[in-house]
Amino acid sequence: MKQNNYKKALLWYKKSEQLCDEIDFSYGYTLLYNGIAECYLGLKNIAEAENYALKGLAISTEFSIAESVKDANLILSKVAHQKGDDALAYSYQQKYMELYEKGQVEKFRKGLGVLRSKMQFENQKKALIEEQHKAIAKQKNYAYLAGAALLVVTLILILIYRTNKLQKKYTENLQEKQNALIMREAQLKESNKTKDKLFSIIAHDLKGPINSFHGLMKMSSDESISQEDYDELFPEALKNIQGISEMLNNLLVWARTQMKGITLKQENVDVHLIATSTLLLLIPIANKKEISIQNNIPKNTISFSDKNHLDIILRNLISNAIKFTHQKGEIILTMIEKNNELQIEITDNGVGMALETQSKLFDKKHATSTYGTHNEKGTGLGLSICKDMVESNGGSLWVSSIQNKGTTIYFTVPTATVTTVAV
Repeated sequence: MKQNNYKKALLWYKKSEQLCDEIDFSYGYTLLYNGIAECYLGLKNIAEAENYALKGLAISTEFSIAESVKDANLILSKVAHQKGDDALAYSYQQKYMELYEKGQVEKFRKGLGVLRSKMQFENQKKALIEEQHKAIAKQKNYAYLAGAALLVVTLILILIYRTNKLQKKYTENLQEKQNALIMREAQLKESNKTKDKLFSIIAHDLKGPINSFHGLMKMSSDESISQEDYDELFPEALKNIQGISEMLNNLLVWARTQMKGITLKQENVDVHLIATSTLLLLIPIANKKEISIQNNIPKNTISFSDKNHLDIILRNLISNAIKFTHQKGEIILTMIEKNNELQIEITDNGVGMALETQSKLFDKKHATSTYGTHNEKGTGLGLSICKDMVESNGGSLWVSSIQNKGTTIYFTVPTATVTTVAV
């Protein structure tokens, strides 16, 4: 026991217990039980330590052995203290102190004071721990509340951000649609203005020639006009009717493109042959003004274009050149090939145009009723149609002109495409 070798001490105590049992040595139990209790206490077996200490206290009390009673109370106070029951430990300690009457009174009082102090300390420690636990619990509650509040605020901010983002997106989309509607409305208004202007010009230009031709026919049927006057007026009326025919052809083409869009059917076509075919129709008109037309577009000049479009483009451009070329003037058709394009040029030595007129030449909203060198009528609609058709075929159209010297109209079309034949 002095060496604190509790296991080995317990073995010897157990042997002693067997001997006491064998010889029925009751007094021996008073020392034995307290020793065994101390071993178990040293081995931290509190339950067995308490069991044997109580046995020791009981038998020591029975035999009135003060020293063993005192030791038993001491052991039991230690056991109670180990169990955390300081009140019970204090009770055993009091009993232990009462047994000290000689030489140990001060020692017991000191031990009791220590126990009291320890009890106070433990009580204070326990109270402090409880307060700390309460404070920690309160701080945790505050932390949880703060975390929850932060989470709610974060969610609200996210919702506000997403709402603002969606609202901005919807506003931008709405603004784009509104701008598109405004632009479309402006285009429609401009288109209506152009249409009204074109129909006003056409109506004005149709009225005069038709009335004139009607009057001539009526006088002819009534035989109220001489043959000489008839021969003089009829060519002019015929020229006006021819101008009406050209105007109506352009109007029909324009109306069709406005309703259905430009229908494109591209294929490899011979530009020289189309120009030659067009000139067969227009040379009689040119001959009346003694205008010479030279087709210098090389034979077998092939373009990947819409044949009908090329026919309309050449007819309008050559007709305009005849219209605005003086008597005995000259018109030349040429072609230059470059950058996978054919550049067709129609040059005349007619009246030419000012720069301001050139800038508005292809714009339908600036279309005006213009007169040729022999008072031929024109609306400018044909040039607008030509530009749309040239661009639909993948080319471009432009003009170069000097006033009183002449005009050259340029337009480009794609060169021929190479077709592969399956063998």
